[in-house]
Amino acid sequence: MGKRGRRREREATGGKRAKTPQLVFTDLPDSTQPRLRLALKQASSAKARELCHRYWSLDSEGRWTHHVGELGHTTQIETAVANVSHVLLLTHVCSVCGEPTQVTTRRQARLLAGPRLDRRPAGYRCPPCRTAQADELKQRNEALRAEQEEAQQRAEREQQLLTQRIADFREQEDEREPDPDPQVQDIGAAAVVVLTAMLQHAHAHPMGPIPSFEQLGPGTWTGFPEEDLHAVKELYARNLLAVHPSAPAAGTMRGQNGEIGYAAQLASWRLIGGTTHTQAVVDKARKYLQLAPGEAAATARQALSTLIRRMEVTDMVTYFNEQLIAEYRYPEVPPARAHELATLIERGFEQGFTTGQMICLVWRAADSASSWKERKGLGPGEASSAAVTTLEGKILDAIGRRQPVPEYDARPWHLPLPALAPGRDLHTRVARVRDRSLIAQCGKCDEMGFIDTEEADGRMVLIRCLHPTDILPSPRSFPDETTGPEAT
Repeated sequence: MGKRGRRREREATGGKRAKTPQLVFTDLPDSTQPRLRLALKQASSAKARELCHRYWSLDSEGRWTHHVGELGHTTQIETAVANVSHVLLLTHVCSVCGEPTQVTTRRQARLLAGPRLDRRPAGYRCPPCRTAQADELKQRNEALRAEQEEAQQRAEREQQLLTQRIADFREQEDEREPDPDPQVQDIGAAAVVVLTAMLQHAHAHPMGPIPSFEQLGPGTWTGFPEEDLHAVKELYARNLLAVHPSAPAAGTMRGQNGEIGYAAQLASWRLIGGTTHTQAVVDKARKYLQLAPGEAAATARQALSTLIRRMEVTDMVTYFNEQLIAEYRYPEVPPARAHELATLIERGFEQGFTTGQMICLVWRAADSASSWKERKGLGPGEASSAAVTTLEGKILDAIGRRQPVPEYDARPWHLPLPALAPGRDLHTRVARVRDRSLIAQCGKCDEMGFIDTEEADGRMVLIRCLHPTDILPSPRSFPDETTGPEAT
């Protein structure tokens, strides 16, 4: 830098050169383990330097050599000393930079380093390091705040996008139209039964939605929640069901690929095309089960028959346990005998007993077990277990004696499965086509249950006879899908 540059620098600083005072350092006490380092301004007077040495003088134990009162007035002495000197506490160092702490009075030194000036603090930070730490913390907080604001804005954008997608999904659900030619050949038995039950509910409650699984309770439609869930998903995929506009927004979910869907367990439904279209689909499915030949149709009929039988057994097991609780204050049948109870009830249905007759038998079994409990003085749990044994005896006795069993109505505290009545009606209408007793009584079909009919092109073909509705099946007649010409 030339003269002109130095001149300009002096002018910028007010025409004066910045001077750094020169310091002279002395360790106190003068030993191998000093505790203070006295810094004196070199330009100070000899009298001031002598005063500072006497003020800061220490013995080997860290005690002051001179009392302040010996040197003069305390305030005046501290002011004079502070003007020309300061000390560094060699034991009181910053934990970050390692620099000793700077003080200007004895009081400050003893407050920080202790009476003997040998205190070593843990975690102490000097003012510059504290300032740096505060600045660093401030920067981190500002960065964190900026990150949080960015995350919040991003979340708001994602929420707006999700809201729009949900609105689009709802709009699409509202605009879904029925399939003009629905195919029913490969529809599952549970799906047909659930759709029939939903149709019945829609007729009974035309202004409301079809209830969700959560609203139906643990039994759902058929008593088998997993199968009902699969059936509902199948009906939705076949464009027969749509999410009802009143379904709660909490059921809306986003898939891994970002697509919007709805939790089937929480959804309330509407029938696409209304009850008219759904009735046509149910009628088409029923006619397929009634009339279609071949192995696939026979398998579908067997699946329907099996499902209805399982529903009847499940419903009757529930009725049996509810009866023990409601009328006798007994616990449910022990888990170890639950399978046995279901097997006994299934055997009763296989023997041709109606639902009313089975209600009669389970009531008699529970009543007999109650009397046996009172006579033997046993507990309620043993009475519940004994009711299963008694039911077995009642069923075997009714089968062996071949005496008629009266039919009892279900008690009002029992709520049957929602799909049981429509499912049983569907199965009855399908099964009567191949019922041997109906074929024998029908005057329109041959001994195999077929009638001749003319197709549109003039060809004569054989089809199954539906039989007049006034013909009733013989008592205890339950068709067997594994026998007869149903595969033809």
